[in-house]
Amino acid sequence: KCHSAWNVPDRELCTYTSDTYKNFCEYKRRLCYCSKGDARCNTEFPGMKAMKGGHILHQGPCVDFTQICNWKREKKFFGVRLGEWFTNIFTNKISVSASVGPDGRPKKDDSLMSPLSEEVRTNAQRLLSELPDANRVIHDVVAFWHCNLDRDKSGSVDRAESTVLSRALMPATVCLGSHLVACGGQGGSITLESWKKCMQINSTLTCAKYQ
Repeated sequence: KCHSAWNVPDRELCTYTSDTYKNFCEYKRRLCYCSKGDARCNTEFPGMKAMKGGHILHQGPCVDFTQICNWKREKKFFGVRLGEWFTNIFTNKISVSASVGPDGRPKKDDSLMSPLSEEVRTNAQRLLSELPDANRVIHDVVAFWHCNLDRDKSGSVDRAESTVLSRALMPATVCLGSHLVACGGQGGSITLESWKKCMQINSTLTCAKYQ
């Protein structure tokens, strides 16, 4: 049973099935019930959809962002701005991972999105060392992020894998959902070529070299 102290609005979260949970404890409780075929999966959470893996979309209650986002106005430059954010966060991660604190230990990576694994960090440093032109950094880094998000190495970033972005950027970035749909359609599966096109980048990078 979840403690009553958790039942405050700022602990709510939204899953990609568009169900709002009171808090992370309630979400994990239902995930446990559903994974075991326990009837409480439905009886204690009436009206909620099948969890289908139960991926968290973002913090806060579920909202129809298509009613808030002015996609007609935003779509021209949204991919470019998102690409710049990718590059800034990426550069910060490389800088943090390469530095140490006063105690001689590596500094903690507090930047957004999941910390880079040793494999990804090595590949990232390799990528940057191979770029002949500084102006190409943003293009190839944005393409590289697709490879990083494609955790199962299927060649596409599916809806579950893209929740890494939504958890970092939503609900503040109200047009992210519209952008991801524009990249991959309603199914949410985005190939590398579709990613390059909707992010408005010119890159010949392929994932095989960095996975």
